[in-house]
Amino acid sequence: MRTLWDLTRLAWLNVARRPGRALLTIVGIAVGMTAVVGMLGLSQAARSGIEAQLSRLGHDLVLVLPGGASDLSAEATLSLDLDALETVEGVREYGALWRRSLPVATGNRRGFLMTIGMSPASFREADRFFGDFSVAQGRLPQARDETLLSHGAAQDLGLTLDDEVVIRDQAFRVSGVLAPSDSDEVQGALLVPLASLWTVTGASSTMSLAWARAAEGAEVQAVAERVKQALQGQGSPIQVQTSARISRVVDTVLRALTTALTAIAGLALAVGAVGLANTMATAVVERTREIGVFMAVGARRRQIALLYILEAGMLGLIGGTVGVLIGIGLALSLTAAIGGLGSGVALGSPVHGPTIGLAVLGSVALGGLAGWWPARRAASLPPVEALRHE
Repeated sequence: MRTLWDLTRLAWLNVARRPGRALLTIVGIAVGMTAVVGMLGLSQAARSGIEAQLSRLGHDLVLVLPGGASDLSAEATLSLDLDALETVEGVREYGALWRRSLPVATGNRRGFLMTIGMSPASFREADRFFGDFSVAQGRLPQARDETLLSHGAAQDLGLTLDDEVVIRDQAFRVSGVLAPSDSDEVQGALLVPLASLWTVTGASSTMSLAWARAAEGAEVQAVAERVKQALQGQGSPIQVQTSARISRVVDTVLRALTTALTAIAGLALAVGAVGLANTMATAVVERTREIGVFMAVGARRRQIALLYILEAGMLGLIGGTVGVLIGIGLALSLTAAIGGLGSGVALGSPVHGPTIGLAVLGSVALGGLAGWWPARRAASLPPVEALRHE
């Protein structure tokens, strides 16, 4: 017992000789760490995904949304005259999008597909709204009777360049096909000029959202106020947001959510720590005579204390490692499941090296802390009384 290595080896032997009790203690720590890592991973994935989308939109973006709508996929619509933005000071470009599920027919295939009407400026800025937006074949629509197909829509309908597709009662010629994309917003959709979608539906000036870009050097919030003044009172209740303000709101919500989830998961981890402390306290009682023997052969009190802290730390390390691995799997599964629901939000990776490293170190520290009181109790036992213990 003269070296740290001797103490570590003895601590491991003590853990291994009671596998049933050690396993239950490890499970308690693992459950708590799984909850912590899983919830933190999911929260980080949501944060990084949303931040990436907002960063893609750009700091100079002003969004005009239906009053009461909270996201770009809301069903509510606007009815606006966008030409009112032509003379607004600080606006260098503007446009609109409208999403509708419409009947589509080609040959003997019929069904409903998402149809996205886009203004000319929206086609030019499509990368900002849909992420990876690249034309693999052909070109963007230039005439009112042309449509751009997503890769998924082209496969579903069996169409290629210059083929014809009927949207409701109007025929459109395929001018281009997009490259495969992970964007749920555009995958499986047909994209047509916004004016054409108005003609097909008979609902002019209708849109899901409008947008404007502030001129270089213009103060974005001031431009947003002028955009609001220009469009307000046209009949549709609107809310005007800047990408910076949306980012701040999202960050506040995610921070609150992360705090709440971490607190709940921390309770589970605390229960595991209490179980570990109870295991170590029981071990002290059961091995009182053994402690007396160690002291009789020259072991110092701090060595006895360190032995029990090492045992607790080992249990924490094993339980924490198992919990981290399961937590990563849980976070990955939840991230994939949410992405598969077509939520329109591309989540980032839930696996972050620093978080994992801190979680493992934290589990070791938690184990050592939980074992501190039992270790102190073991070290304070009088040698003679410990030897007499039955």
